[in-house]
Amino acid sequence: MTHYDAPYSIKDDERDLRVQGKVHIPNTYMKLDDPFPSARAFKTLLCSVSNKGRLQKLIRSYLTTLAQNLNVEIVYSIGSDCTNLSTQQSMQNYSFDHAEADTILFSAYAVLRESGYSGPVVMDVADTDAYVAAAFISQQLPGMLCIKRKKETILCRGLVTEEMADCIVQLHCITGCDANSGFFGKGKSSL
Repeated sequence: MTHYDAPYSIKDDERDLRVQGKVHIPNTYMKLDDPFPSARAFKTLLCSVSNKGRLQKLIRSYLTTLAQNLNVEIVYSIGSDCTNLSTQQSMQNYSFDHAEADTILFSAYAVLRESGYSGPVVMDVADTDAYVAAAFISQQLPGMLCIKRKKETILCRGLVTEEMADCIVQLHCITGCDANSGFFGKGKSSL
């Protein structure tokens, strides 16, 4: 069972909005050599649980081949199923069953640091929640955490001061985040 099959999720409202106005969501059987769909077509494709499952299988198959051909370690995770695709070994320490991708990403970062990895880590994220989490976490854990933004790399430890890092998550939640509504009619500016 993938986490898309769960009866209820904190992402239900977001998925409902994605489906609005769609009478029929066609089954799509993707192949690696297919052209990537337009943004609108991809959004429609993701409205179907079956399409998401097929897309996950396609990505896993491609990454498994890539990991074995290039002799690199690629860890693949869907819900609580996490596998090192190079060795096909289960990696329970990287298994996270959470609907929010940001939470999974930063949980994996914490496990990576706890395992002794001290090299730089660059995340490719665009969500404000991820920037806030990165600003806080980079002050709490050792190592260099960066965010890739367009053509630049941002050092997360420099996003805020240590003092601001202590309160940025609470401030972000009060003013509105993925898990909490903000003040009516008051939005946040983009980064």
